[in-house]
Amino acid sequence: MKNRIGFGAVIALTACALPAHAGVIGPLFSIQATNEFGTAEYMVGQPQEYSSRSSLESWTLPGPIELTSSDGQVIATLEEASFAAVSSGTSRATTPSVVTLNFVVSSVGGGSFTITSANLAFPICDPATATASAASTVTDFGGNGGSLTGNFPGGTSYRAFYNDVGNAPATGTPFASLAGNLSSGPYASDSTNQGTGPFAPIGVPVSNMSAQWTFTVGAMDSASGTSTFVIAPTPGGAALGFAAFGLASVRRRAARA
Repeated sequence: MKNRIGFGAVIALTACALPAHAGVIGPLFSIQATNEFGTAEYMVGQPQEYSSRSSLESWTLPGPIELTSSDGQVIATLEEASFAAVSSGTSRATTPSVVTLNFVVSSVGGGSFTITSANLAFPICDPATATASAASTVTDFGGNGGSLTGNFPGGTSYRAFYNDVGNAPATGTPFASLAGNLSSGPYASDSTNQGTGPFAPIGVPVSNMSAQWTFTVGAMDSASGTSTFVIAPTPGGAALGFAAFGLASVRRRAARA
């Protein structure tokens, strides 16, 4: 059964004191969907903030929800969604910081979507290196062919940002623009999987990061995306971050079992 979420809905989580040097800032996950019937918005916040040690923050949508406009029109359905972030909580950035942002959406009438992560702040990382990857899929359910058009300049649908202005997500410098336009035949799918490759120097001190998807899909289409953005003090430090991220995930899954 799908839940119905009205325009501008906010789901609140527990809020704790935010350390000055590290933490998740802003809603963990937010989505805006727009088509000829109006605009729907949904966000998850306030987030739980980081402790003074390395930590994982994650959220997963418990079930599909309908996104509705201010007058009750169903704009789209958010079928699946998740966000996760891991960062050092120490006074120095010695381990990688990671942001993942994933989703599945569908819309009978088609429309434009913007999906944004929280801003992840951490101790200044200098020198900083980074890598990013993103995969997306469009599937047609109406028999008229599927289409996904990236709304970023150049036709990409995903960007990884660093040094967001005032810790406002997706306002910083783009490190990567990935996942281009897709098209499929009737009742078929098309997908892409892109990455920036090995860790590359950023060239400036970095203190925060975020990610965003923005794209337009056709009528009776479903779109999905998965992404990972990693900032590390050295390329070798990435293994530590992924190990911590995987261990924390396993522990959370075990706790739910």
